[in-house]
Amino acid sequence: MPAYGEGSAHTRSVMENTPAVGNVGDPVAAIDDGTLTYTLGGRDATLFDVDDVTGQIVVGSGTILDYESGITEYTVVVTATDRFLASANITVTIDVEDISLGTIGDRYDADQNEVIDRGEALLAINDYLDRLISREDVFDVIELHLFG
Repeated sequence: MPAYGEGSAHTRSVMENTPAVGNVGDPVAAIDDGTLTYTLGGRDATLFDVDDVTGQIVVGSGTILDYESGITEYTVVVTATDRFLASANITVTIDVEDISLGTIGDRYDADQNEVIDRGEALLAINDYLDRLISREDVFDVIELHLFG
């Protein structure tokens, strides 16, 4: 019969903006003598997928994890089933972690989307010309705009 060494509940973390099929922490693997099949259920199961062989939770297709949206925690239930149809469940809380662009990047990311847009880069250039920020700071903002 399958069993989870982590007990009946555990937490995994994922960075915001992780693309579809990006891993959510380590696999949620059960212990059993035979082959297991993993399925996903629970309140937020439609936003994630699970590899049916490894138990690895991944970001689902079309899911956008945005820390600034205010939703920073999701809950799913991973079920491990053996060949005799015995199963075990574990509730997994998925914590979304904030991405920081660094002090200067966060200051110029006016829409807080973790991307320095063209307008935000131009604002930094204007601030440099007005002697409000240093040359190094404006280069940092431009680099974030060009290379993310």
